[in-house]
Amino acid sequence: MIIKLILFFIYTFLQLISSKIHPDGYDYEECSSLESKCEYWLVIQEKLTMIYEKNLVYAHKGKLYLYNEHFSNYSTEVPTEEVITVDGVNRMVKAVNGSIPGPPIVVYEGQMITVHIRNMLLSDSATIHFHGLHQKDTPYFDGMPYITQCPIAAGQTFTHAFKASPKGTFWYHSHVGSQRTNGVFGAFIVKDRFAEGVDVPTDMIMAVGDWHHENSDEVYIKMIYGNYIGRNRYASTHTLEGGNFSSVPWVSGLINGKGRYIDKLTGHKVMAPLSWFNVTRGRKYRFRVIGTGAIYPLRISVDNHQITVVSSDGYDIEPWVVESFIINPGERYDFILDANQPYGNYWIRADSMEVNVKDHTIEAILHYTGSLDAEPNSKRIPCTASKPCIVLNCPFSTYPIGEHINCVAMSEMRSISHDKPPKYNNDSLEYFLNFAFPGDGVEKFTPGAVNGRKFEYPGVNSLFQNEQIESDYDCESKDCGEDKICHCHYQLIVPFNKTLQLIWLNMGSGSGWAHPIHLHGHSFYLLKMGYPPQDKRTGLLTGQSNDIDCGPSKLGYCNNARWRDASWKNGNIPGLNLVNPIRKDTIIIPTGGYAIIRLKTTNPGKWFLHCHIEVHALEGMGMVLNEAPELEVEPPPGFPVCNNFYNDRSRDMQFISAKKCDKTEEMENLLVEKSTMNIMVTAVLGVIIIAQVFVICACAVRNRKTIVNKVNNKESKKEKLSTEKLEKGTEKIEKIP
Repeated sequence: MIIKLILFFIYTFLQLISSKIHPDGYDYEECSSLESKCEYWLVIQEKLTMIYEKNLVYAHKGKLYLYNEHFSNYSTEVPTEEVITVDGVNRMVKAVNGSIPGPPIVVYEGQMITVHIRNMLLSDSATIHFHGLHQKDTPYFDGMPYITQCPIAAGQTFTHAFKASPKGTFWYHSHVGSQRTNGVFGAFIVKDRFAEGVDVPTDMIMAVGDWHHENSDEVYIKMIYGNYIGRNRYASTHTLEGGNFSSVPWVSGLINGKGRYIDKLTGHKVMAPLSWFNVTRGRKYRFRVIGTGAIYPLRISVDNHQITVVSSDGYDIEPWVVESFIINPGERYDFILDANQPYGNYWIRADSMEVNVKDHTIEAILHYTGSLDAEPNSKRIPCTASKPCIVLNCPFSTYPIGEHINCVAMSEMRSISHDKPPKYNNDSLEYFLNFAFPGDGVEKFTPGAVNGRKFEYPGVNSLFQNEQIESDYDCESKDCGEDKICHCHYQLIVPFNKTLQLIWLNMGSGSGWAHPIHLHGHSFYLLKMGYPPQDKRTGLLTGQSNDIDCGPSKLGYCNNARWRDASWKNGNIPGLNLVNPIRKDTIIIPTGGYAIIRLKTTNPGKWFLHCHIEVHALEGMGMVLNEAPELEVEPPPGFPVCNNFYNDRSRDMQFISAKKCDKTEEMENLLVEKSTMNIMVTAVLGVIIIAQVFVICACAVRNRKTIVNKVNNKESKKEKLSTEKLEKGTEKIEKIP
């Protein structure tokens, strides 16, 4: 009996432990669907990788050992879950709650979420952006430094409070400098509620992206000023159509914070621990894949398994069975995996889209429960003439004929909800925005820009301190235009409740790099994608899209693009999907091509629009969608403000006192009314006081006269009495003989 009780408690204990460990290896608890509010703390601070209890560790065959011990049956095997391993190299990182990625936040649609951000970095400020969430009615919690809030200084805490909407796969990450690719990111999942008895696939969270051994600040600076390996200048790699990657060398990549790299000294792969995804044969799993990388697009596949893509950027699409799909930094894709293969272990692959490279692959392990805990020896599904591979979301229109791969553009996907885009009306707005690197060559000034405008942050909270954005940052006061490059706080102002159609292009002399463009505050409708022509045999580009005219540009910057066919104006573009387009918040703009997106301006606020390749955004490829500024957004009580300080009264004080805010006239009228009322009241009180003084004086004079009369009467009586007495005395004297 005692033995049975002991076994029961052991079993219960193991069940309690295993209930927290999800098949994707994460240790987290989702917020109960019965709760209306959920609360989280995220602490950002520096950490060291490959350190266990202040001891350096090293990797061997997927396991960790102390630095001063040789791996053997008698050495100390270090628990991998207590070490930030990344790819097996020892470096400083920025982590959330002591891990990379940070802990997943898993909630249900409609719940109110409170997230406290505590910045424990030694010297850096920070913010957290909740990527993909619309922040309807709470634009000040979007997490954009100097646009929606002041950065959170080292040692400070900032609390977000917002509604979890819409449902889908999202993520959170820092939006200050290069902190995101130094480790400050994590999954944010908003789940749907299903009726009891519905068989829902088990969730698997998969954060995937490239990784570097240098601090990401240094990665960016080297891209700008020159990247050298020894005394040799680094030569950028390319995609198959001839597109460029910036001067950021591939080092390694991570899936859920784990990966491996090639040691340059030995030429061998460092066998650090990998992420394992545990599945049960016969069951289905929903992989929620998040593109967390810095620059490289990745082709995701699972050996021996076809995968069914069912959602992108949080919105469901008609299912597509594919061999693989391509994910860019900032994008998310959900796919269903049917665990229907023989027991064993299979490679999950994320291959870089570079050509003519070796070992630029990130790996994880799909483990069928009951199989040996051994690394796979599986092969990816071959692409043949009789059975070509279907690949979703190519950054070009086609692979070379001999590779037997069929590309499917995201604009070919269909929304499962048949949600129609807003109609293009007479008062609708259309703008061309060119995301490019305009300039005069590799050695010249070629900043990341939108329509030739390199974005700059104004040093104030632009959402609530817009009147304090000085002329130093105002694009209207800069020399911007065709064939020109200017530095400014670029804003596109759009009124409330209008249909906004944007043509995002990547054309002109500054093209050559594909850009995943992300819009905050919205999920837009993707109506069409236009690709440049390619050589079908080699796959190389033969030009740029002929649909768009860059105008009379001598240098080809394409800052003022337009439709080549004037009949395409006013929404009359052929080939638009106006029936069931998909919705996204991040889309790849192919080099030499464009995308047409549409949305309704019903979310007042300031929303950042930028390339999600980190070094491109740092270089200035971004702008602000200033939506419905005529509708006032009220900040929460005590919301922080920030200012520049020049120690110059004309700069520090004048713009505060001289520039009028929106309510100045109303306040001035109110002050005038108050002043008039004060004068009238004062005048009335003055009259009353004067009257009272007059009455008092009159009474005093009258009383004085009365008193004087009384005194005079008394004196007269006294004199009369004295006279009478004197006369009587005289008479008496006269009578004496």
